[in-house]
Amino acid sequence: MFRKNSIGPSLNIFMDYLDIGEFIHVPVRQLSLGQRMRADLCAALLHDPKVLFLDEPTIGLDVVVKENIRQFIKEMNKEINTSVILTTHDMSDIEKLCSRVVVIDHGRIIYDGNLQQLKNEYDSEEVMIVETDEMAENTQDLYQLGVTHIHHEGTKLHIIYDKKKLNSTVVITWLLERRQY
Repeated sequence: MFRKNSIGPSLNIFMDYLDIGEFIHVPVRQLSLGQRMRADLCAALLHDPKVLFLDEPTIGLDVVVKENIRQFIKEMNKEINTSVILTTHDMSDIEKLCSRVVVIDHGRIIYDGNLQQLKNEYDSEEVMIVETDEMAENTQDLYQLGVTHIHHEGTKLHIIYDKKKLNSTVVITWLLERRQY
């Protein structure tokens, strides 16, 4: 898909794939965020870097543009063999782009490995949001089941629990048994 010329990937390839032809002659200050992101990616890759550092490459973008940029990054990584180092808080970016994940907390590496192992180690908290006709009562009893946090917001009940210790069926059953008719 990406064919290099003697100095690197062709601008035409990026124009086609990132769809920047429509705004290539528009001043930067007049571009939308999504257009700027696509143009920045193009500019960063024109000289065929061996490593590309991307900081929150999809932040603030609509779903379609996010997916296009993710797909472009994957293709570029595969076809022109550019290593990509990505910083992001967007789990979708991580799931779709990363084979290796390094988590840094206050300057310390707290995890270095693959995504599935990270999920297994750290992704045990689940949030259930239940909306009822009226405010649920006696929800403090949910803590006895293993719920770790309960937050009331009008008729919505936010219930947080460790899915390794408790499952949603137990929580829903408990709520249904105490439903007022």
